[in-house]
Amino acid sequence: AGVRNLVKYCDITLEEAIRMATLYPAKAVGIDNEFGKLQPGHFADIVFLDKHLNLKKVIAKGQEV
Repeated sequence: AGVRNLVKYCDITLEEAIRMATLYPAKAVGIDNEFGKLQPGHFADIVFLDKHLNLKKVIAKGQEV
């Protein structure tokens, strides 16, 4: 909902809204060397959104929840 609201009401690009929800918080608490990015060596939970930015699926710790 936060990403959707940033895009819809604050004129922020989807890419920046996603960074605001992932990478920037990880950097703020000093864990961006392991979290906040989808790349080898990083831990990641993944959310799947539809074209209207509604939640469709979540993968957490390798399992669909």
